[in-house]
Amino acid sequence: LCGWDVWYCFHLGLAWLPLRRGTRALPYDAFVVFDKAQNAVADWVYNELRVRLEERRGRRALRLCLEERDWLPGKSLFENLWASVYGSRKTLFVLDHTDRVSGLLRTSFLLARQRLLEDRKDVVVLVILRPDARRSRYVRLRQRLCRQSVLFWPHQPSGQGSFWAQLSTALTRDNRHFYNRNF
Repeated sequence: LCGWDVWYCFHLGLAWLPLRRGTRALPYDAFVVFDKAQNAVADWVYNELRVRLEERRGRRALRLCLEERDWLPGKSLFENLWASVYGSRKTLFVLDHTDRVSGLLRTSFLLARQRLLEDRKDVVVLVILRPDARRSRYVRLRQRLCRQSVLFWPHQPSGQGSFWAQLSTALTRDNRHFYNRNF
């Protein structure tokens, strides 16, 4: 072998390794999508979710992508949305109700579904803040397929520790591990 052959094989191996692992470095662990018009939801996202996940002590803090903080000014809404969904390991939808969904939530969900079709990665995690949203057909179907990707906020303080542990697991593991084997 000549020196160029060794150099070529070395760089070919370096180029192949990240593709083999299937884990490219993404800037965010989760893109958080919520309806900013609902003050209670926005307050929960900024004061509970962001604080608990980004400012953790002891465990690895997660990097969240939030629209008002991390989107680039001057880019179109769709460009920022696309960059957020494809630049995050998961897309976290925080919903207060499931009957009326804003345009941003709907578009984000369509992009996450498109990512499932293109990359074969299910990146959707739902956090539902009200218990009456359990009646939604989509929520029930999603629970049957991938139970750990649908989480309900417990209003009793005793259940909140378990909720944060489940959310951390849902955001850091691949959803394929959680699929119901019967489907």
